[in-house]
Amino acid sequence: MLQTPYLHTKSNLVSPLETIVSPLETFELGFFNPGNLTNNYVGIWYKKISTRTVVWVSNRNTPLTDTSGELTLTLQGVLIIRDATKGNVVWSTANSSTSKSSVPIGQLLDTGNFVIYNQGRNLVTGNERHLTSWKFEDDPAFGEFSYWIDTRGYPQLILSEGGEIKLRAGPWNGLRFTGTPTLSPNRFYNFTFVLNQREIYYQYNLIDTSLITRLVLQTSGRLDSLFWIDSKQEWSLYWSPQNDLCDQYARCGPFGNCNIGKSPICECLKGFEPTSPDQWKTIDWLQGCQHTIPLDCNPGEGFNK
Repeated sequence: MLQTPYLHTKSNLVSPLETIVSPLETFELGFFNPGNLTNNYVGIWYKKISTRTVVWVSNRNTPLTDTSGELTLTLQGVLIIRDATKGNVVWSTANSSTSKSSVPIGQLLDTGNFVIYNQGRNLVTGNERHLTSWKFEDDPAFGEFSYWIDTRGYPQLILSEGGEIKLRAGPWNGLRFTGTPTLSPNRFYNFTFVLNQREIYYQYNLIDTSLITRLVLQTSGRLDSLFWIDSKQEWSLYWSPQNDLCDQYARCGPFGNCNIGKSPICECLKGFEPTSPDQWKTIDWLQGCQHTIPLDCNPGEGFNK
């Protein structure tokens, strides 16, 4: 096994036996096969964990079909994965507009991030990043679920399936997102939410860096915060926002109220009744509720701000 701390423009990763390792050997980057036939990918995984746990995959939707892959870094600071047999490019990053007078170097950090240094420059790209599920357990292609920040109005975290919202965390109140009361400051994490003219992001950091944790959007759409338990050699669930049925977005439809302490859990707000009584009786609450007495606004009537 050949391990290196950097990726240079004059060096390539050309086989599963060559990897890039972070300074403290926390993470490793290289070619891997998740177990589905002959597909191969470039990814990042925990180096010191016995069960290979991949945290990032580059060519998720464009796998190599054999082991002849090659990862290179161009003088323009672009990462390229090429099929060495056919010579065609299967995946690449965006052009970073690197100065011709500089030579970029790629390094894997102990945070799990792979960065490309270019004379210390840090450009604001405007890119939007989503956490997306795998298609299947052994297929890292994009799945149906995404976890992202909705920047309309006051930003909040959204979990969606395709274009349909499944969960929203509510706006940030300075300590946590209002829709996730269980996610509050504790002895394991500290939380940061940044909103300014340059960027919007949310992050959490471990207080005790000896612990190993990850946030995973499962193929089923479940969002899990996991800790590695070394004595058991397995990942253990610490937290998930989907604690009960009422955490599902719009569970009871428009003007419906979800109460996990009642059975059935859905009821209409005061002054409203089921839009479709027959469907409501069959526990199909998607159409929600409507006004018991239809609104009849006469000319000159309305709402005051």
